Amino acid sequence: MQSVVGVSTTHAWQSAWAQQLARAIALLLAQGDKPGALVCARAVLGDGAACLDARAFALMALQENELAAEARTHIAKAFTTPPFGETFLLTTMAEVAVDTKDWQSAYQWASAVMASDSGNFRALLVLSKTNYAWTNFHEALGNALTANNVLKGAPPARSEEHRSELQ
Repeated sequence: MQSVVGVSTTHAWQSAWAQQLARAIALLLAQGDKPGALVCARAVLGDGAACLDARAFALMALQENELAAEARTHIAKAFTTPPFGETFLLTTMAEVAVDTKDWQSAYQWASAVMASDSGNFRALLVLSKTNYAWTNFHEALGNALTANNVLKGAPPARSEEHRSELQ
């Protein structure tokens, strides 16, 4: 984490979107300044030259500020065709879709991630939440347990409160 913040704050970024992204990273991760990071994230999303990974991080900053609906609106406008192969962006888009209860998009985008990165912990959690929302409990549990196996030491996939629902 320190190296990410270090590079973000010390590198002489040339493009405006990169400067805004670096500032957003520093504000959010190092200082916990969600509103400040939000201003920078919106600038990144408004810059058509920003790379896809920068857009993904900016969408995450919107989520951190509990603005998933705004993030979903941006996704709908900017990505009429999902950018397959862009796993970081697609995973973030899928998480936004979960936050806005757009289960179909969440499933589609997380599945696209899994097609090229079958060990993606975040995509597996999206699939688990989506399957749970669709009352496909066995598949939801399978996705969660697989996520546990992918990321050793992660919190348990099953909590005591959910065990009774799955039996």
